[in-house]
Amino acid sequence: MPKVAASRKSKLESYVKEFGNDILSTDGMVLLCKICEKEVCVDKKFQVVQHVKGVLHKSLAEKKKRSSSSSLVQLTTLNRASGKLSQFNMDLCDAFVSAGIPLWKLENEKLQNFLRNHARQEVPSSSTLRKGYLRSIYEDKPEYIRSRVAGKYIWISIDESTDAVGRFIAQTIVGTLDTSESGRFLLHAECLDKTNSSTISQAFMNSLSLLWPTGVEH
Repeated sequence: MPKVAASRKSKLESYVKEFGNDILSTDGMVLLCKICEKEVCVDKKFQVVQHVKGVLHKSLAEKKKRSSSSSLVQLTTLNRASGKLSQFNMDLCDAFVSAGIPLWKLENEKLQNFLRNHARQEVPSSSTLRKGYLRSIYEDKPEYIRSRVAGKYIWISIDESTDAVGRFIAQTIVGTLDTSESGRFLLHAECLDKTNSSTISQAFMNSLSLLWPTGVEH
């Protein structure tokens, strides 16, 4: 392969890697935007950046995101009702989430080989778990927490902190005062526009509504 062609292919692949293969793709000759379904000019890097940050691109991306989200909810509900969700995938996703392990860790080749060899199961991609299983696990958690604290004396704590990108995050934890078992659960996490008594109080009330949808029991 001529050096010029190899250099161009490498440059195009670097753009795909930088901006994400869910946005861009390349055959080594041209760079395509999956969102806009058109070729992107790559003479200068700023042209790629300009396209990705353009109003039209962002508008189409938001529209596809909303459409995908709606379809995902319907598909997950349908699969769950028909029993098409893989129990292995569900358990794997639940284990990673419970252990605080990012799902993208599943892309690690050695981890994939380990799971294939010892679990004798086809290992799903992180995208599959995120799109098809994570929502189901999330929806099951409040019911699980309710069952653990039902009929017991409880404590609830809310704390606000700033995350790595500077957002204000209010997190509510609930636990039981039962000394025979240890159990505390992250009930709710909410991103706040600003932190004051009003926003913290509202976040706390949102947490209580999540724990007791039909009315506060304490």
